[in-house]
Amino acid sequence: MSDGDESSPHNVSQIGTLVEIVDFETLEDGLLGITVYGKQRIRVKRVWSEKDGLRVGEIEHLPNWQTAEFVEDTKHVSQQLRHVYSQFPQVKNLYEQCFFDDATWVSQRWLELLPINQTKFDLLVSQESCSATLDFLSEAIDSKPLARD
Repeated sequence: MSDGDESSPHNVSQIGTLVEIVDFETLEDGLLGITVYGKQRIRVKRVWSEKDGLRVGEIEHLPNWQTAEFVEDTKHVSQQLRHVYSQFPQVKNLYEQCFFDDATWVSQRWLELLPINQTKFDLLVSQESCSATLDFLSEAIDSKPLARD
């Protein structure tokens, strides 16, 4: 993913999302707040740092995960996300609409929230569908119940 001679950051996931910036603002703490809309799944082929520290990369487009239905034994993954969103409405409010009946959407939201190491994250998001992620989430939630509604 990185070139040998270039100053290459190694903490960049191999899979990501091409986004459109839809809004930005200066936050109270002086940081820049950016609102983005995810458009296309991508693979980072190469990444390097410019002399000024700006990261630059070469990407290839990947097919987006398609909408998927839950099977009966994975519906709790969606129920638990609803529970998390009820406890943390500021997270839920990041989305204009929630699609709790779409296994792909729910899987992607969990991947945004959970502290998964980069290797596992890359393995899950590099798959052609959300199936492996949903299996991982289902097992993780079954082994450590968060809450039952």
